[in-house]
Amino acid sequence: TYITDACTPTVRHVSGTLTGDTTLGGDLCTSAYIVDGTLYVPVGTRLFVKPGAVIKFNGNLGYPAAVSVAGSLDVQGTTEDPVIFTSTTDDTAAGDTNIDGPSSGSVVYGTAIAFVDGAQISVTHADIRYFYYPMRSLRQGSTSAESGHVSLTKSRFSGYPGQTEI
Repeated sequence: TYITDACTPTVRHVSGTLTGDTTLGGDLCTSAYIVDGTLYVPVGTRLFVKPGAVIKFNGNLGYPAAVSVAGSLDVQGTTEDPVIFTSTTDDTAAGDTNIDGPSSGSVVYGTAIAFVDGAQISVTHADIRYFYYPMRSLRQGSTSAESGHVSLTKSRFSGYPGQTEI
């Protein structure tokens, strides 16, 4: 007899403030995570994103969408399974998760990854699509985290004019 734990892949909506270390990805029953508004990673908390995770942002709710980091963000995609940050209107990643019919994506008014001083951010093999600001410091006039660390390698920004690979 052959028995498997079967599930129907579904989307999980995430937002608000993390209350402890959290992992996204690696769950065969989740096809995508939808960020409705802001997902806040406070000081002393870590958000780990596994290879192949698809994180979509619903920036059409009247306020910007973002993963806002004061603590630690560790995004570890691979060449074969990059982590994808994109718009809910991008059906090329995890399908039509907003159930509005075929779409190839539109720009999200917001930031995929926002950070403050002291944040610890490591992003490897990520595909960040359709964001007005793919990554941004919340410190006015700054693109770096003072007293923190921001590392972005083997990743790309696309879907908005002037964006490139890093």
